[in-house]
Amino acid sequence: MKPTFIIATLICMHYAASGQRDSLRSYYQQSIAAYEAKHYDGFLFFTQKANDLRPNHPAITYNLAAAYALTKQPKAAIATLKHHLTMNASLNYHQDEDFKSLHQRSDFLDLETFVNELNLRISNSKTIHKLDQSQHHIESITSLPSGDLLLGSVNSRRLFIADKKSMSPVFDHAKLYSVMGMDATQNILWVVSAALPEMNRYEEQLKNQSSVFGLNPQNFEVIFQYEVPNALLGDVIAYQEGTALATDGLNNAVYELSSTGATKRFDFSNELYNLQGLAIDGNHLYLADYITGLYHVDLSTEQVRPVKSMGWYADKGIDGLVYHAGKLIAFQNGTTPKRALQITLSQAEVIHAETLDQSLYPLGEPTQGVLVNDQILYISNSAWDAYTDSNYTPDPDRKLHLRAIKLK
Repeated sequence: MKPTFIIATLICMHYAASGQRDSLRSYYQQSIAAYEAKHYDGFLFFTQKANDLRPNHPAITYNLAAAYALTKQPKAAIATLKHHLTMNASLNYHQDEDFKSLHQRSDFLDLETFVNELNLRISNSKTIHKLDQSQHHIESITSLPSGDLLLGSVNSRRLFIADKKSMSPVFDHAKLYSVMGMDATQNILWVVSAALPEMNRYEEQLKNQSSVFGLNPQNFEVIFQYEVPNALLGDVIAYQEGTALATDGLNNAVYELSSTGATKRFDFSNELYNLQGLAIDGNHLYLADYITGLYHVDLSTEQVRPVKSMGWYADKGIDGLVYHAGKLIAFQNGTTPKRALQITLSQAEVIHAETLDQSLYPLGEPTQGVLVNDQILYISNSAWDAYTDSNYTPDPDRKLHLRAIKLK
């Protein structure tokens, strides 16, 4: 068992209540104690308990695969290791003595081919804007009624219009925090922001504070603005006339936004772990939970169902979503490698999935995209890796690539 595993990282999750954190810490510590004592049945038991509390964690699934191997359950070991590899496609397991009993099995040897296929560079897009990101970390994107592309910054707390080689600032405000999501209609530009330590002028008193702006999409004048306390709003999409829906990754809730305030429409605090992107098709709302995958919400009945990947892709690590003509474009940055996926749906059922882009850049990550005519324009290498102690310190020569995928 050789994965680097920091227990503080594992337990410090937005979703976890105090009791869950304590149980997860206890199960993990007991699993390691059993492993070190070579009590492999206990190692398996406590790792399974940890996995039940925190599914799709690469280190836990790796340990679980090792535990199956050490307790002479080869099929379960290989299936679990393969699941781990969909999230972290590395060949490091080759050096792990815990899997020595599997070395002669053909299904174990086949995993090397599986990993190599997962790491292939795939490109079905082209760069349409190459922008300086030495001062501004760009996370969010939308298209304005004018046809202009609008970008939102995490660290510098601004909105920019992008052309092919530069960004022009068009809006900032004292209550605009890290810009996490935007969506534009003819009458309202919806902007949600969250106070993150990575932003300029962050203060501890702003912790877990979010704000909502309704701007005029023509001139960026403020139509309305308000705060949403104890929330980390992460993405937003226009809904019915004059309203929008936004995800809250702190409390795993969906807010309905209007000009007068935010109302919690759905509370998933007992079911989900870390809500990120959302997309909508009529009464069908699609949500990305960064830990367990995609969910479908019928807005007419409020029924919630998981959108099971059926082995087409890893559930973990999906950030932004775009819906178009029965398909979800999903930007997956919580896996190695990172990728853009096209997922064909029949409501809450996945019937096909295709990797559109994969392993394009060694640094940065795909975050969000926007549908423009028959193309998806997306942020392909947002510089979340360029922070040192919450200070933005990017390589000045590394450009931000906005890429276009022509939909089939």
